[in-house]
This record gives sequence, C-alpha cells and structure tokens, in this order.
Amino acid sequence: MFRFADYDDLDAIMEIINKTIAIMREEGNPQWNEDYPARDVFINDIDCDSLYVYETDGVYEDVTIAGFICINDVCPPEYSTVTWGEDFTSRATYIHRFAVDPKFRRMGIGNNLLLLANEVAKHDLTYYLRTDTNSMNVGMNSLFKKCGFKKRGEIYLRFFPEHFNCYDKTIKA
Repeated sequence: MFRFADYDDLDAIMEIINKTIAIMREEGNPQWNEDYPARDVFINDIDCDSLYVYETDGVYEDVTIAGFICINDVCPPEYSTVTWGEDFTSRATYIHRFAVDPKFRRMGIGNNLLLLANEVAKHDLTYYLRTDTNSMNVGMNSLFKKCGFKKRGEIYLRFFPEHFNCYDKTIKA
C-alpha cells in the first residue's frame, strides 16, 4: 500500500538508508553515504508532500515500511546539459531518493514504486518522468531500463568521480 510519508516514518526510512549504504559500499557504489541523503532532506520531502512510502500492510507481523520514493517537480540544474527525449522545457515529474529495504527486494516493490511515479505524473498532467542514478548503481540502472526508461545522457555531480546516468520515460495518458 502506498501513502504519503509522515514524520513517524523517518526512523524506518533512515534504517533503509543505512542498509542501502552498506550494500552500496560492498558493490563499490559511492552514490549515498553518511552525509546524503540525510534526515533533514526527508523532512523537507515530507513537508512538501513529495515523499511516498510503500507499506507491507500486514503481510508480515507488523505494518512495515518496505520502500520509499520522492516524486516532485524539482529539476536538478545539472539536467540542463542532457538531451532528453522531450524538449527540456517540457513540464516533467522527477524521481529522487528511491530505495527498497533489502529484505523486500526482488518482490516487485521497486516496480510498484515506479508505477506510482507514473500515476503521480499523470495526475500532475506531465506524462513525462526524469531521473538519474550513479553509473555504479547496477541494480537501479537495471530497474530503470526494465521499467521502460531510456538512458538520455550522463551528468557529473560534485564530489563524485563517476558519472550519473540520466533516464526518462514518456507516460501514456
């Protein structure tokens, strides 16, 4: 079940972040670390009604946050250098900060979170999604491609020697 995140979810979200960072380190992926994404980033996402959580909804003993995704209209300035599938000035919906608890991976939750992003884009009348992930993030790169996103270019972000792959997807109305 999807819902907007609230402040009571922050501990569970940060637990997922910490588990994800440990896995990223094992895989040689420096995308996230102790500094980012920080709790205050998620507080801002909650304040802006752009953070969603996926709950297991009784599948296990307790209702558990199994994953989260930030979906909004905030375009990173670095995206201006990418040749997108639609005109860059086209109104788009953006995916940021997206993870699934490792114990719930390979259960379709990531796919479902991206389907939620599709629905949010339709609701916002954008019909167009944009996102990025570190080139070292094999799992997320694969998931975006599997879910119909097209790689449109690469960007470099401050403090990262590796590039980030940029993806987009047109949503059918």
